[in-house]
Amino acid sequence: MSVSTFIPTLWAARILANLNNAHVFVSPDIANRDYEGDIRQMGDKVKINSIGRITIRSYTRGSAITAPETLNTASQEIEIDQGKYFNFEIDDVDRAQAQNGGALMEAAMVEAGWGLSDQADQFNAG
Repeated sequence: MSVSTFIPTLWAARILANLNNAHVFVSPDIANRDYEGDIRQMGDKVKINSIGRITIRSYTRGSAITAPETLNTASQEIEIDQGKYFNFEIDDVDRAQAQNGGALMEAAMVEAGWGLSDQADQFNAG
């Protein structure tokens, strides 16, 4: 009687997520993303209007107040001069071994999204 020495290789059904660092400079507390919907392509320019600070004064009852101040306005222009992309494919063998090709695609898209965010974070940090 012979003893089998076959040792199977098992494939986990779940995909291990990468432990990525947090992005600081593209967080909503730091970066203003209000104008993303206005941008269509690289080379676009977005002109943003703003007003200056308004003076706040102390009030004393019975005293006259000062004449109204004239608002100061300004604008700044942002030119979209950066463009990044990703492009990947999933091999048929990898898809079959992953047991759930959709999960593999989803994990890849999450990783690609993190990579784009990382590029933006590094640019803003500079």
